[in-house]
Amino acid sequence: MLFQKFSIIQVINKTFNNGTVLVGISIISWNTSMQSKFSYSLVNSTLPLPFYYVSPLLLGEKT
Repeated sequence: MLFQKFSIIQVINKTFNNGTVLVGISIISWNTSMQSKFSYSLVNSTLPLPFYYVSPLLLGEKT
């Protein structure tokens, strides 16, 4: 069975005075070494998208 490995990149690009944020999302496929173009959406900051945190230690980085 082949497992698909991928990473999601989420970036807050801009915040606005009316309580919205511009969020960019891209996906990297480690099996194919391909990255999607960033897609952008405006999100209400009171109901934000779930953001994921990966510890640098899990990536092999020293903090």
